[in-house]
This record gives sequence, C-alpha cells and structure tokens, in this order.
Amino acid sequence: AVALAKTADDWSFIFAFSDGAYADNTPYTAFNGVSEADYSLTPRFQWKFAGDWKQFDDFTSPRGSQYACMLGGALHWQQSRNTAAPTDVDVDVFRYTVDLSVEGDGWNVFGAFYGANTNLNTLGTDPSSLQDFGAVIQGGFMVSDKVELYGRWDAIFADSNRGYAEDNMNFVTLGVNYYMAGHAAKFSFDGVVSLEDTSGLVSDGYLPNTNTGLLGDTDSGEVVLRAQFQLMF
Repeated sequence: AVALAKTADDWSFIFAFSDGAYADNTPYTAFNGVSEADYSLTPRFQWKFAGDWKQFDDFTSPRGSQYACMLGGALHWQQSRNTAAPTDVDVDVFRYTVDLSVEGDGWNVFGAFYGANTNLNTLGTDPSSLQDFGAVIQGGFMVSDKVELYGRWDAIFADSNRGYAEDNMNFVTLGVNYYMAGHAAKFSFDGVVSLEDTSGLVSDGYLPNTNTGLLGDTDSGEVVLRAQFQLMF
C-alpha cells in the first residue's frame, strides 16, 4: 500500500492506494489470491471543530480534558482481481462511512454510519449486487481518575439476499476500564449481548469469534464476557 497524508490545524486528509480491504497480512505477490484486488482507492477527510488532534487517538477522555469535536468521512473502492478462470467471481466493492467524535471533561461520545455495495459478476450469469449497512454509537464516562464506565450499541443491517435468519442484528456492550498508568497499564472488562441470531455472520467469516468472542448462536441472547490486561512498553 502507498498512502499520502496531510494534516493542517483544522483538517486532515489521507489517500491510500493498495491491493484491497481484505489483503491484510497477505504477500503482495499473491495477486491472484482470493483476498486480493487489482487495486483499491481510499480517501478520508476529517474536520476538527475544537480540541487537539491527539485527543482523537483513542476513545478515552481523562478528567480535566478540554472540549474536542471532529467530523470525518471516507470512501473505498476496489476493483476485483481478474484471472483466466471461467468460474472466477469478480467482486467489486464500494464502501463509505461518516463518523463524529466528541470529547470533554471526563466523557466521550462516538457515532458512525457505514455502507457497503458489493457487485458480484460470474461469466455466463447475471450480475448481482448486495447492499449492507452498519452503525455504532458508544460513550464513556470517568467516574474517578482511574475508573471509566462505557457502553456501546452497534448493528449490522444485512442485505436480505444474503439469506441470514435475521437481516438486522443488534449488539449491546457494557464495560469498565481501570487505568493503572494510562493506556500503558490498563485492565478492561466488558460484556456483549447479541439481540438476534448471528450464526450466518460467523459462518461466513464476517464476525470472527477470535476478535469478538461471539460463536454465532442460532438463538437471540448470546452473551460474551471478556477481560483484558494491557501492558505497553
């Protein structure tokens, strides 16, 4: 990937050229790999209304912090790999997002909306298209200098043609952070509740349990409890 970035007092911009959104940790020579794209273009623009850029490096706002607000948006387009195989499925992806971050004296709020259009083309068949959406709203509040409570609602609104048991899948997360030395030494504990059947997301690889802990229950109400200790040098 190659990226060009510019940061000014009140705005920042980055433009990346890469081999696709699904190519993390894959060899750059694997140009015919399933996860590769022929190319992808990703611009992002951010406008800072107040505060300092460093305040948006995380989702935490210690007590005594000044007010900060930033609005951002990004686009992503990737052209499918092309091979000589007649059974090859060309997958072109267009994604977009808009997000808002607001922080203050011991509190923070973040919200974002996501959209994705996926075009599928196979030789000899009619092309198909999938429209998926997502959203997240989260916030945190410092109840003391070291303890932060946080909550999050996030949702996936999948295209009905995916054939999942539920098209709209909602998740609720509640947790606590204990900062022993800022982010350098931190303990986190949270619980996630899935309000719908998410088995399709897990089986298709869109909700890997190695990242979230969710196993993809065919019933609503799956609960995951997670604990993490972070130590940075």
